[in-house]
Amino acid sequence: MTVHSTGGMFNGSYTYAMSSRDGKHSLAINMNGDWAKDKTEQPVNLLIEAATAEFCGD
Repeated sequence: MTVHSTGGMFNGSYTYAMSSRDGKHSLAINMNGDWAKDKTEQPVNLLIEAATAEFCGD
């Protein structure tokens, strides 16, 4: 599946939006990265989990 996306960060806030080419799957997410306790809780890991669930799920 081809996924088109855009995103960025500003002062610890991460924002991403992505969609499949046909528009049947989409995801918009904003995360506050200031709460991360260690490297395993980085916002990018949560983004990967959310995108995987939306675009690679059953």
